[in-house]
Amino acid sequence: MKKLIFAALLAVCGAGSAFAQTSQGSIAISGNVNISATDNESTSFDPAGQQTITIIGKGAGVYVTPSFGYFISDGLEIGASLGLNYYSSKSETYNSASKMYGVNLSPYLRKYTQLLDRLMLHGTGYVLAGKNKYITDPGDNQHENHETVLEAGIYPGLTYFVTDRFGINTNFGSLAYKRITTKPENGMGKNVEKDFRANLSLSTITFGLSYFISR
Repeated sequence: MKKLIFAALLAVCGAGSAFAQTSQGSIAISGNVNISATDNESTSFDPAGQQTITIIGKGAGVYVTPSFGYFISDGLEIGASLGLNYYSSKSETYNSASKMYGVNLSPYLRKYTQLLDRLMLHGTGYVLAGKNKYITDPGDNQHENHETVLEAGIYPGLTYFVTDRFGINTNFGSLAYKRITTKPENGMGKNVEKDFRANLSLSTITFGLSYFISR
């Protein structure tokens, strides 16, 4: 009986590295999508008109991140992802609109641990470099701002293997340091923002699909 219990403990401790899809030499091709929509309504006091006004705004966006990874050892994946971001918003109160286009490249290191037969927990550490362009009031009177983003952080996630090759994954939350440098279109001046925080908002949740090629 003692030998049986000891063997079971060894199996649990080694589960993270015994899974064929995450064994050394395997390849992971993934894609995550984050779709967002906002509908805001707030009030503000206008000192010029001495009255309270209602501000109504709407927005929608999509963030797509295809990635490619290689398992350098059992349960340890190294790779890179390409992020493509689009967001648009409109203020009905001020009859104004804005759009944002973004692209980034993010190398990462991801560690997998098996929880159940087909369910794996993973933690990801990453660095990111990206560019964003903001266009306010698209049309004849548009203004542009350009951002350079540098970021490093960690986040957890889960992957459920529907088949031996396909997995559904989700990521949620993050702990990250971010540095954003903003420059206007005319190149006059710049603004630098630095931020370090834990983000547990719903906007951090992404869903995706992964395809694993075992060795």
